[in-house]
Amino acid sequence: QKPSEKAQAQAILAAASENPSLLEPARNYLRSLIDRVASSGVKSDLAKVVFLATEGLQLLELVDLIRLEPAERQRIQSCLTQLAQEIQS
Repeated sequence: QKPSEKAQAQAILAAASENPSLLEPARNYLRSLIDRVASSGVKSDLAKVVFLATEGLQLLELVDLIRLEPAERQRIQSCLTQLAQEIQS
């Protein structure tokens, strides 16, 4: 993420901590994505794992709980991409 995107996402999370109802549209959006994955006909549980791992990695980086070197992040992303491709085949 670009620093400006990270700052914007952190501001949204801070605002949501004051008013959790602000997260409702995001919850609805994510639920619809997960439902779409589940009904896609692919191995839905594995697809959910890849999706949630990707989102979790982004969140951990966003809140600065994990700092990965660019090469390490690229390797992880490559693994997730490979898993996603295997799920589709």
